[in-house]
Amino acid sequence: MTAATVPVLDLATTSAGELTQALIDWSCVLLTGHGIPEELQQELADVSAEFFDLPEQEKAKVRSPGEGLWQGWVPIYRGDPDLVEPGVVPDLVEWFQGYEFESFGLWPERPARMRSVWLAVFLLFRDLSTRVIDMVAAELDLPREDVAAWTERPYCGLAANNYPARNQAPLPGQVRFSPHTDEDGITILTARKDPGGLQIRRPHTPEDDWLPVVLPPDAVFIQPGDLLARWTNRVIHANEHRVVYPPDAGATIPRRQSAIFYLDPARDTTVTPAPNCVARTGEALPPLQVAEYIMRGQKVLSSGDEQARLGDTKD
Repeated sequence: MTAATVPVLDLATTSAGELTQALIDWSCVLLTGHGIPEELQQELADVSAEFFDLPEQEKAKVRSPGEGLWQGWVPIYRGDPDLVEPGVVPDLVEWFQGYEFESFGLWPERPARMRSVWLAVFLLFRDLSTRVIDMVAAELDLPREDVAAWTERPYCGLAANNYPARNQAPLPGQVRFSPHTDEDGITILTARKDPGGLQIRRPHTPEDDWLPVVLPPDAVFIQPGDLLARWTNRVIHANEHRVVYPPDAGATIPRRQSAIFYLDPARDTTVTPAPNCVARTGEALPPLQVAEYIMRGQKVLSSGDEQARLGDTKD
């Protein structure tokens, strides 16, 4: 299996047309020239690893309350009965997640600098994601009255996924993160250079045609989610992806870690397929109410229902 030839574009010089066509063809793109300092990305990875390495009783102080949006520490990799349906082989990942960090209230006491580092990254990713949305909206001539909900009033989150080191081989069929699309509008991902990792399925390809993605050190990975797919009536598809173990995974498996930024339009928004996109693709898909759809997506992810996780990928 060879690395996918995901387009690599320099945001400083690429056009809206080039960016949008890459998202249409691949449902993802690697962006350089994005303005997120590598040193800050490394600090985010380091401080997140410090948190994940804390004793479980310390992390449990900021555990997700289990109601509403997942915020705080989510120990799903343990197969927590509150989060995973009985009989489901759990994905081996824990994460820390939050939304709207200016008012977020589940910061851990340690590491003390976690709040300042995460907030700095969050603000830069928010600016980058709204810039990408602006370029796509201009190229596809999406209704200007709809754009403000995505760029002026977005609802944004940031998460760090930790795939812990293991001293035993995974169970049959067990992966680090099962195939899914993100229920958001757009996702920005960065990852440390750890073994095993991200794979994608390009639109209009066989279900088992998974391609590994290698992230260059100066690039971030852009993935459209279900809400952008719905707004464009699947002119742009939601990116279907999974996280797997190294192909030669044995009894000793090192950690992997990634950071994921999510942008949604304002939560009171109803995402309706844009007329220009309906004209390109045919019958309009039903509208989606943002807050309701995101909550449905979190319940589906907890259930382990892999097919239900594929929110907007039909070809």
